[in-house]
Amino acid sequence: MNLGLPYWVKNKGKGRFLDSGKYGLKEREVSKLAGSETGFVFYYAFDPRTRVGPFVGPDINMPNCGIRSVASAVYNAGFKNTRVVLGPWNPNFDFRAARLNGEIPEVFGVGSMQINEADAHKKIEQATALGDHRPLIIGGGPHANYQAEEYFSRDPSKSVDVAVRGESYVLLSLLESILLNKGKTETMLQGFERARREGALQNVPGLMYISDDREVLIDTGKQRQVADLDELPREIIGLGLLEQRHDGKGLYPNPVPLDKLRKNGTGIVSIITSHGCNFRCEYCPIPEMHQFTERAKSPERMVSDIKEILEMVGKVSIFGTDDNAFAFSRAYLESLYGAMASATVNGKSFKDALFYGTEATEHQVDLNSDLMPILRDAGVRALWFGIEDLTAELVKKGQTPDKTTRLFHRMTRHGIAPMPMMMHYDGQPLRSNDGGLEGILDQVKFLEKHGAQSIQITYNTPSIGSADFKKHFERGTVFSKIGNMLREWYLFDGNHVISTQENPVERQGNLLSCYESFYTPRKLLRSALDYVRANLTRDRVAKDLAEVALTLQIYGRRGLEISKANLREWRNNLATKVYEFTTSVPQSTIPIVSVG
Repeated sequence: MNLGLPYWVKNKGKGRFLDSGKYGLKEREVSKLAGSETGFVFYYAFDPRTRVGPFVGPDINMPNCGIRSVASAVYNAGFKNTRVVLGPWNPNFDFRAARLNGEIPEVFGVGSMQINEADAHKKIEQATALGDHRPLIIGGGPHANYQAEEYFSRDPSKSVDVAVRGESYVLLSLLESILLNKGKTETMLQGFERARREGALQNVPGLMYISDDREVLIDTGKQRQVADLDELPREIIGLGLLEQRHDGKGLYPNPVPLDKLRKNGTGIVSIITSHGCNFRCEYCPIPEMHQFTERAKSPERMVSDIKEILEMVGKVSIFGTDDNAFAFSRAYLESLYGAMASATVNGKSFKDALFYGTEATEHQVDLNSDLMPILRDAGVRALWFGIEDLTAELVKKGQTPDKTTRLFHRMTRHGIAPMPMMMHYDGQPLRSNDGGLEGILDQVKFLEKHGAQSIQITYNTPSIGSADFKKHFERGTVFSKIGNMLREWYLFDGNHVISTQENPVERQGNLLSCYESFYTPRKLLRSALDYVRANLTRDRVAKDLAEVALTLQIYGRRGLEISKANLREWRNNLATKVYEFTTSVPQSTIPIVSVG
């Protein structure tokens, strides 16, 4: 077991973390081998058919921090000729047209969620079409973490060369192995092929790759994680590698300048803040992916990252990508938010300069609810809660109606917006017959009454990588065909009712009914009037909440109309009531062999 871990890192088992300082050492080792002119392009895949829900808008205005972090690691390791291309910003990007300093990039990294895999595979096929000039193709992101086998095909034109099933350290270790095996005149792809033949890749945990004869996939086992997230590259580095927003196929000569990012459409910047969650919900894959550990950045590093972004990019909102921000000790929470509350940027306190939001669980925030004044002084303006179900019929995470009322009222008294996320499920009605909270719409109205500033509702469908995933298939509730539509992975986004024992038309309609109830023209008008009134009275708390409410009603109304348009084909096919189900759990079409 590693010793000397920061007190905000929870180690649940032996050998899950790298030794302290090993990440930085790996960066330095790779930098000694790196060729500064070797071109890297990292692409974040995006499928516009997944644009469903109340937050349509931020989905394309918030550059993904995962792909930025990976690119930052490569840049820090000496590969300065690196670019990040975002699918939402560059919908027509085609690797065949990509040039960095006039040359075809040697490495193409594709990061994707499973719901965006159609776009990822389209880009992979474009890259392989270059034939002898094609790059080394690396698959990454959640698609690699949970379903790496889906990145591969026995047809080389439809397959990545290797999938990174872990974080940046795994990628750097892969690159080191390639560089150590690459001849001076060989490409990165040729170096990879040599390393594969020599068996060098088997010593890099966290990879999957296809054998030389394309008969089996080789899984090198679980990664070892960086314990102290302070060792990772600064957030600002990846932000400086972003391709400008455009409709062309190729790349601009230079990335978008940091001080032009806001004009380029960046209104929100997500940053890595912590990883892992101490709850074990069967529908969620996150705890297992992080090997049942919780890790965070230090308070000092958090303040540094936020200040650097606000100073160099300008006034943007910051979203902390915590899986559960309050999963850490009381001492850490006091230290983190105390440091943020004491910090200044551009001559202003964080309270006045920062809009910060993140995710947490209602129960753990309630246990620390006396910290609300410090949180608000730290610039915290919104907390997203995965409440899921107020009656705890679906999942028990310590949530209760009384706790919700108490916590929401305390938050709003300090100008912090409660942002509940709910989950509709089989057996739950739209409305309760006895005036209780059993119905999903009853819960939405209850949350609205007690101060919720937004609402998000997904359906309890198979979540890839979770313990529940196989159970849905084994119950025979997962559609294989709906009307004229075959099941595709983009439908597994929680917004499409893809698995149910009940009337799917009704179930899908329930989600939209809840949104129609919460995001209304009347509430939009009321929010606008509240905002004007709060500005006239100069009530800071009322102004803060009114600003959030008005913004989210605008986003919500717009998102609802886009959602209905994007769901039209799906709902029409559901309405045919021609359904085919399957009990076959998706399996790899290529046998998988584990190293050792």
